[in-house]
Amino acid sequence: SIEEASDRRLRQILKTKEAQDELGMDVQKPYPVLRRIVRQRINEQKFIHPHYQHVDGTSFAAPIVSAVVAQMLEANPALGPALIKRVLMDTAEPLEDVPLERQGAGVVNAGAAVREAARLRAKLERAAV
Repeated sequence: SIEEASDRRLRQILKTKEAQDELGMDVQKPYPVLRRIVRQRINEQKFIHPHYQHVDGTSFAAPIVSAVVAQMLEANPALGPALIKRVLMDTAEPLEDVPLERQGAGVVNAGAAVREAARLRAKLERAAV
């Protein structure tokens, strides 16, 4: 990785066209400055691994929650929209150190939501007998 590269290797990496296009920086700066700039860019773009980037927001939450809802409906096809919402909210896990107004009910807990959907189905089936 860039962080663990020797000074010589870092300079070689930063001289590539890709690095120049992406970073647009003077590679003649001192190594500590170059490393600080690279670290800052990695942090700003939320890279956690060369192949993974931390993401957040509704554009990423929607497909994840949709997948959980699909699993809930597989476990209990009788669930309606209001009950699905209630189960998702009731089984969500609050985030520590995040204001309530920024997190809603918290982080979706897929396993707990699907288990609750299945439990509600079993309860409904017992009541029907």
